[in-house]
Amino acid sequence: MEQRGLNGSILESPAWVLARMTGLAGAGRGIGPVEDSSDRELVGIKAFVAGGLPGDLVRATVIQRKSKFIEGILSELVEPSPHRRIAPCPVVAECGGCDLQSLRYESQLNLKHEMIVGAFRAARLERETSLVRPFEPSEEGAYRRRFSFHIDRAGSVGLYRRGSRSVLPLSHCFVATNEVNSVLKKLPLVAEALAGIPATAVVESGEGMAGIALVLAEDISPQRVDTIESVICKLASVWSIRIKDAVVRESGGTGMILEVDNRPMPLPLGSFSQINREINSKLVKRVVELVMAASASRVLDLYAGAGNFAIPIASRGVTTTAVELDPELVGAAEPFVRKEGLSIEYRCISVEKFLREIGEKEWDCLVVDPPRSGLGSLASSLPKSQTVLLVSCQLASCVRDVKALIERGYQVESIEPFDMFAQTSHAEILSVLRLGDEGQQGEVGGSGGSPRRSSAALMSE
Repeated sequence: MEQRGLNGSILESPAWVLARMTGLAGAGRGIGPVEDSSDRELVGIKAFVAGGLPGDLVRATVIQRKSKFIEGILSELVEPSPHRRIAPCPVVAECGGCDLQSLRYESQLNLKHEMIVGAFRAARLERETSLVRPFEPSEEGAYRRRFSFHIDRAGSVGLYRRGSRSVLPLSHCFVATNEVNSVLKKLPLVAEALAGIPATAVVESGEGMAGIALVLAEDISPQRVDTIESVICKLASVWSIRIKDAVVRESGGTGMILEVDNRPMPLPLGSFSQINREINSKLVKRVVELVMAASASRVLDLYAGAGNFAIPIASRGVTTTAVELDPELVGAAEPFVRKEGLSIEYRCISVEKFLREIGEKEWDCLVVDPPRSGLGSLASSLPKSQTVLLVSCQLASCVRDVKALIERGYQVESIEPFDMFAQTSHAEILSVLRLGDEGQQGEVGGSGGSPRRSSAALMSE
């Protein structure tokens, strides 16, 4: 690829830089100043280096150049960081999953905490930087209960290699639950039955069970479906075979059984649910504590899913309205709620349309768990409430949404990170906001936002 210097001159070969990584930038990248380079124009600017970790002195190959920073790929670890360790997974350098596994776990949490503080500081929310609490830690491994494993035409089964669509063969994953790993070990039998047809196997674990949703990108004959079924039905208690978005064969039964507020609840295979059971339980417990501490009698839960927050809140006697666009999730939740006698009204509608419908109606507390893109312009449409509990799975959207709520008169009480995605640079962040005197006079308006991902979108990941 042709590269140009900062003055526009064409370079004959990619430049290299020597950079000391001083921070974590996310997506498996370290960040730090360039100390030396084959192109002297680059000395002193910031370098984002894939594979670099804070404390490393690295030599990196430049792959992208901007006026104030460069993007690079680690080519030589000149001095390793004192935070480094031998990764528990032997393929971590090739796999595109766990971008922080070469860091000691305590260092991961400390550096991710610094990354969150830095993001709020960069948004000029200096007061809020002091309100970021320490991480709620996770188990380091065996926590992730859902994976999309890929099967290529050669029959290889595994995850994509970092930065590519080629399959890295795997028989065990360090962060997968035991149930998921048990299925992964046997997926080559499915690959054999596919006979060269590429597919994605979405594998998830529930309460003592495993499920497989096999998604094929090509049409196959009914006879081939029969062959695949004869294999897949022996690997999981709940399964489906799908060609693109259409289910062509599936198991019977109630679906995946997950625990919601210490109650077994059936959910459709492949539907949205948090991947880290232990951390999700701690997050739900904290949200319920905050709702009860606010003495809320009416709660609005937006992007409610099947009731991850709504069911535990309503179980404490709080009248709850749950808004969720996915009809599969609402259809699973409503009979469960009726059976348990909980005071939850489900609305199967987009959050945007719901907010347009309700006008000036108020709730005591809002629980808002949007997709990665966050609330966006919907932050200005939220109904008035004394308390907003914002759950974010992406740092940039978290900062943006918190800033928008502050502009509406809310004050941040705490920012509480949960290590939902251990061994990666991602985090689940609970922001607790209270309405100040200025916000009491504000008006509600605006529209926009994004719906939660559907089951079909989850299958395509």
